[in-house]
Amino acid sequence: VTRLADAYIAAGNKLGFAGVQAENLVETQRELASLAVDTRSEYTANVDLYSRMTRAASSLGGATDTQIRRVTETVAKALAGATQGERASAILQLGQGLASGALAGDELKAIRENSRVAAQAIADEFGVTVGQLKQLGAEGKLVSERVFAGLLKASEEVDTAFDRTRTT
Repeated sequence: VTRLADAYIAAGNKLGFAGVQAENLVETQRELASLAVDTRSEYTANVDLYSRMTRAASSLGGATDTQIRRVTETVAKALAGATQGERASAILQLGQGLASGALAGDELKAIRENSRVAAQAIADEFGVTVGQLKQLGAEGKLVSERVFAGLLKASEEVDTAFDRTRTT
């Protein structure tokens, strides 16, 4: 119980540092906890992705809170086939890539290895194959704004794919 309480407090702190207003903090935490249950993903990883995207909203094309929540959900669902450790790692790596301004190296590798659906969404946004993403990443062309846009555009498709999965 203590570990859970500590995780909840740390998540609140992370969200607060990301700019979530105090009056919205409890509701945001509640929504992210619900998202973790609904998508069978890790709460703290989702908080990390959400908070990183919130801090980087201006480099994500002025992303709104609704769009950031939707992409957080989409990424969690897109990783449904991965283990919890793989999911947490991929979510962390994606959050770091989006916050840095471009997806490349380990961040891109984590997505390509753990979620064909997310990788395909990004590839579609750039008009390339999943295999060509590595080269674009190395060239610094997988800019956060477009990666975010690709994931947002793929939300409905990811929802459909996720709905076909079964809980274990």
